[in-house]
Amino acid sequence: MGMVVLFLLGCVAQDRYDAVAAERDGLAERVATLERTALDLRSERDRARKEAADAIAASTAAVARARAVEAEATRALLGLGPEQALSAVIETRLGAITCALWPDQAPRTVRTFVGLAEGSLEWTDPRTEVRRRDPLYSGTVFHRVLPGFMIQGGDPRGDGMGGPGFTIPDEIVDGGVFDRPGLLAMANSGPNTNGSQFFVTSAPAHQIDGKHTIFGSCDTEVVEQVMAEPLERARENPRETSRPRDPVRIDRIRIVRG
Repeated sequence: MGMVVLFLLGCVAQDRYDAVAAERDGLAERVATLERTALDLRSERDRARKEAADAIAASTAAVARARAVEAEATRALLGLGPEQALSAVIETRLGAITCALWPDQAPRTVRTFVGLAEGSLEWTDPRTEVRRRDPLYSGTVFHRVLPGFMIQGGDPRGDGMGGPGFTIPDEIVDGGVFDRPGLLAMANSGPNTNGSQFFVTSAPAHQIDGKHTIFGSCDTEVVEQVMAEPLERARENPRETSRPRDPVRIDRIRIVRG
């Protein structure tokens, strides 16, 4: 009797051992399968990352090539040689603000600014809806002055609500960083809404990095003089004391080649 019991117990133990061994082998195979899957996923991830990096690099190179082609075309349209400088002299009753323009960095913006300054680009007067082909900036005012930040002008209406009747897209290069005073940039009401309004900074302004097209660099002596003018509340924004009491007009913007 005892031998039978022992035999039966041995059979049960063997069956349980075999079952545990089978479960162990199954788990080992499952672990191996999961490891192979993880390796495949890592390889797929690495391939995807490389493809994405290659696509970004190709896109960046294509944008750079397109900008170089447009810059070359802009120089030709403006009558500039490959290395010839271009500047804008903004004449006011307080003196002149001289700005070096950057046609290679922001070709479309510079082309538009020069066309509006010289009167070679047609624009629509927001006060009359009449199409014109004369210098837009002559007689406009610096309608918004924020001491320690910037002066803004270039609006035919003179209240910050006007423009030339068209918009041009942003040309934001290298993050559009406002890291120093004297940067000349386009004012806008959001992405790709640039028209004729522009501003010149008087200090670094990192709070607007990446939001505006920077297309030149200006001296700031007269900018500071404009900021020193007595200010009154702006009609278009009564909460902001930003409008010179005695208007600072842009008599003209003279474009200098060379």
